[in-house]
Amino acid sequence: MEVKKMRKSITIITIIALLLCINISSSLANVVETMDTDASIKNTLNERIEDIVNQGKAKGAITSLVIDGEAVGVKGYGYADQLENMKADGYTTGFRIGSVSKTFVAVAALIAMEEGVLDIHKDISAYLEDDFPKLKYPVTMHNLLTHTAGFEETISGMVVENVSDTEPLSLAVKKYIPEQILNPGDLASYSNYGIGLAAYVIERATGMDFADYCREKIFLPLGMKRTTFLHMQDTVYVSKAYLPNGEETMDVFINLYPEGSAVSTAEDMSKYIQWLLKDEEDILRRENKAKLFERQHYMADELGGIGYVWNRKSRNGSEYFEKKGETLHFYSRILLYPEKKAGLFLSFNTYVPEEEINRTTAIMTDQLLGEKVKPIQEAGANIEIEGLYVNAWSSFRTEEKLLRFLYPGKTMKISGSVSKGFTINSERITHLGNNAYDTPIGTVKFFEKGGKTIMATDFSQSYIRVNTLENKLVILTITLLFALSTITFIVISIIGALRKKLRFTMFTLMSIVQMVSLVALVWMILIGIMEYNLLAYKFYIHLGAWVITVTALVNFTFTIIKDFSNTKGLLKYAYYHNVVSFAFCLVLVYLNLLI
Repeated sequence: MEVKKMRKSITIITIIALLLCINISSSLANVVETMDTDASIKNTLNERIEDIVNQGKAKGAITSLVIDGEAVGVKGYGYADQLENMKADGYTTGFRIGSVSKTFVAVAALIAMEEGVLDIHKDISAYLEDDFPKLKYPVTMHNLLTHTAGFEETISGMVVENVSDTEPLSLAVKKYIPEQILNPGDLASYSNYGIGLAAYVIERATGMDFADYCREKIFLPLGMKRTTFLHMQDTVYVSKAYLPNGEETMDVFINLYPEGSAVSTAEDMSKYIQWLLKDEEDILRRENKAKLFERQHYMADELGGIGYVWNRKSRNGSEYFEKKGETLHFYSRILLYPEKKAGLFLSFNTYVPEEEINRTTAIMTDQLLGEKVKPIQEAGANIEIEGLYVNAWSSFRTEEKLLRFLYPGKTMKISGSVSKGFTINSERITHLGNNAYDTPIGTVKFFEKGGKTIMATDFSQSYIRVNTLENKLVILTITLLFALSTITFIVISIIGALRKKLRFTMFTLMSIVQMVSLVALVWMILIGIMEYNLLAYKFYIHLGAWVITVTALVNFTFTIIKDFSNTKGLLKYAYYHNVVSFAFCLVLVYLNLLI
């Protein structure tokens, strides 16, 4: 009996030991696999960014890599100042992080909320001066942080070339206020002004300068000693900016500085990422930090929606968060993977195409969350979505409307049909069900609202379908035809007059005035764009547009009374020129250049 009991005990102990060995081996294998993945991410990212810099696509870059809550990759690449042979350093070189700055505004708002001086869901007019321009619709801090305040986008006054031209936040938010064209909460429409206004509301609620508030409440507590919003500062050396051809250039200064003027280092951003990933109560309570990433606004169940400033994304059932940042010459990106306690920040001091940055960040997303599973085409689409779509993040009521045809990403063309499928900008998209599609820009959902077809995205932007004729090809063609027609008529008239076959008519004189006005109009527009303040030239732009319109009416009148000395060929051409002139006048009306 004793022997049997002993054998039984030995058998049980042996089984337990084997199970423990298997468990330990499995755990060790998981640790080794995790270490391999971490090392692979670090090495692959390093090689990728080195290639971008070595191939001359960027002069310099900095990166912060956090894995399992630890900073494992704070590094600089290339040059911060090639002329002075100064290398970009992850610990000491500051890069302009653009709209990544907006994430600090969201954190500051929640700190002010915790302090009891700011109500996120209260009309912001309660915090503004009595003489602050009255908004068309009531707006809350929640609206501002989710880009749902309804503002159209204008560039004029947002940036300046010289630091001496920057204006106090208290002045800029009143001077450059755009029109509210949407009801708050209706659509997500990215708004730089809205974030600048949010910072000013925080300034008013706390009684502190916003830059000082961020320094005392965020940067210093997190040990981000080389991060600042100030234009004039001695906190950190800032990298020079470079053109894609490698030449040094000047970056612009953000006038509404909270929306995009922060400067930081890779080391400081790694500390910021670590804090965002920590499940600890420092600076913010746990539940309030979570609000940054919770689904604060969404336009369809199929879309991840947006948090407070942060874009919410998913891959194979796992959530992650992203924010892009761009100035004129600095391009940055920050990503967080909470389930993996990992994060990435990178910044280039040169324009790098978005596709290039996407391929770089995809290295981390693919290895942490797995490669994207190719979606299966589903039946059931019932909205004919073909047409031209305009980004709500643009101007609709001002002279800056024409900028939507000059800047990439402001318009999208969708072709096809429900029966044959659709393409977006010539790339095939996959129907996921219920009029939601997988596209090159992410998941989008189409729906009807207020008589318009809306394309909602899984980031903080929406697109609105417009008339197909409202595209840059039509507008450019009409403009060129008008210029060519005017020049041709002037040349024919002058040559005929010199040969004494035609007399110099009022129609000819008006055509010369038209051409001069067109050149002046284009010149004023170009100057306004180059100075980032097109609206400052609106009087001269309207004057040129009105002169063209009046001369078109005068020409039409003289065509009717046949003031061409019985020259039938020229009369026919005059009719053609009148048609083109009136078509161009319609373009001026559409672009808000006439009224």
